[in-house]
Amino acid sequence: MFKRIGFLFALMLLASCVSSRAAPTLTPPPTLPAATGIPVTPKPNTPRASAEPTATVETLPTPENVADMFRAASAELKNYKPPENDPKSLYDTLAKGIGEFLAATANGDVSLEGQPALEQLRDALGQLENLPENAQAQVTAIHTGDDQGGSRDVVFVAMQGVMGLPIIGVERLGASYEPLPPISFGGIESAEARYFYPAQLDARDVTGDGMRELIYVLEIPGASGTTNDLTIARWLAEEKQAKTIFHAALINWAGESDYQIETTADASSIKLTFPWFGAFDHKLLAHPNATQTWEYDDAQDKFVPVSQTIQEPQTPRQALNAGEYALSNGDWNGALTQYERAWNDANLAKEDFTDSQADPAAFGKFRQAMVLYLLGRTDDAQKLLSDAQKSGDALASVAKTYAKNASGQNGALRGWIAMANAGDLYQLIYDDKAGNLDFPFEAREIYLQGGIVAAYLQTRNDADKNPEQVWQALAALGFKPLQRTAADLNGDGVNEFLVVTQEGGTSPNQSEALWFIYKRENAWRVRALDIADTVQFEGELLPLPNSQQRALKLKLPEAYTPNETALTWDGTRLVWLDAKSLEPRPDNWPSVGGGVLEDDF
Repeated sequence: MFKRIGFLFALMLLASCVSSRAAPTLTPPPTLPAATGIPVTPKPNTPRASAEPTATVETLPTPENVADMFRAASAELKNYKPPENDPKSLYDTLAKGIGEFLAATANGDVSLEGQPALEQLRDALGQLENLPENAQAQVTAIHTGDDQGGSRDVVFVAMQGVMGLPIIGVERLGASYEPLPPISFGGIESAEARYFYPAQLDARDVTGDGMRELIYVLEIPGASGTTNDLTIARWLAEEKQAKTIFHAALINWAGESDYQIETTADASSIKLTFPWFGAFDHKLLAHPNATQTWEYDDAQDKFVPVSQTIQEPQTPRQALNAGEYALSNGDWNGALTQYERAWNDANLAKEDFTDSQADPAAFGKFRQAMVLYLLGRTDDAQKLLSDAQKSGDALASVAKTYAKNASGQNGALRGWIAMANAGDLYQLIYDDKAGNLDFPFEAREIYLQGGIVAAYLQTRNDADKNPEQVWQALAALGFKPLQRTAADLNGDGVNEFLVVTQEGGTSPNQSEALWFIYKRENAWRVRALDIADTVQFEGELLPLPNSQQRALKLKLPEAYTPNETALTWDGTRLVWLDAKSLEPRPDNWPSVGGGVLEDDF
């Protein structure tokens, strides 16, 4: 039985090689509207601190003693064994040599951006002794201002093909050069953290303030595909450090994930293109592409998500997944359209699930009936429900349980709850005995127990104002989560809800599912949070300093390090926090293409 793999892969050592990926140039495919984000306020176009250099900057000859400048670095390269070796000595000797080289070749009176000395440096670094095969250098610069001593700039160097070596930074003031601390989004403190290759390096103004930002990609090799870690950072001249204003893990696990930066007159947008995974999916199946658009927001000084589009479905399963996504977003009419396509669109191509008898079209009928019940259209729902009960054994059993309990007041919710309480579908699927609900179906997504709370809130205006009444009403219908809580996490007057349920009904391995239910764009949405097989709510909600936000602490199994975390909601995205300091964790940026739903999180 296949299980969908999460974000984390097993890493394996590869040879010293690197691939630079070009940004996609194709027009995005026909798409389904999915979500729009918050408005952004880009910075106005302001004058540069200093004029860019022109072709009149003299090209000075490359020094004859280049080998001497980098002799210590070449010696370090000879003995460097990544990722076990700390790259600090190699970094320091390269930074020193870079400063000496530029002192002899660059014009210190004008901006270093675009000077011929940068290309000369790139060529010189590419000829160092003891470099790994196919290794090469990338060089860029950011002009940060002018001083009495000359132009102030920062030079950045990426040594492609040298594992574990972070982006090298050297600050220049006129003719003097000072090495800066290593630049790497994830740090380089451990061998595991150093398991990357520098892949791409650039600098351009993407915020509209007249100063370049640093753009770099670190390529992380893996057993099932590479991950390209994209970072865009603002250089803080006074602090002498890079502040991340955008980061994304582009996972090439089930197909290529890529990025494109589109620049307008006063700002830029970032488009992430990646294979989109739905509720019932797997790496080896075909996926529609999704495109996320991020734009710079001046008030937050970072890029924020503003939209996501998903390619039109090509198979019944993909249409079913589009319906599940709409249902999870509280878009019931959109869900009806996609569910009907799953069983009634002759243009959709059938998929081969090898030995699995999975029937996405039949399940689409059942799910369409469930949504029709929620909308009060019981007559339309009953024929579809009858058809579903005539399907294969697994779906027939689920549909019969639902139909038996779906009559009368609150029938739609009562049927949904009874279906989820009925049995151990998780084990049937795990043992490949689930018939037409076999691979790639998943019990958690079939039951979608967090959706019960979202549906209740969707049909009752302002019910979130009294969470205890919500829990009592659902308990009367048979809904008994293992844990539950509700609170206004972001201080906007609307409560968010979290529940823990048994995954797939009454699974023998006692695996649990954590659900987050929240309101966005006038609809109640639900997401399953994949953080651990079991999770425990810890204590009261905690206020965050200098904010109206509150956070919930979560205890994970002892095998996890750390085994505590915390979360809050900022109104647009879920934010994970360090459990002790309640500071945002550095991994709150998106990861795409890795088999998890990445939109509001």
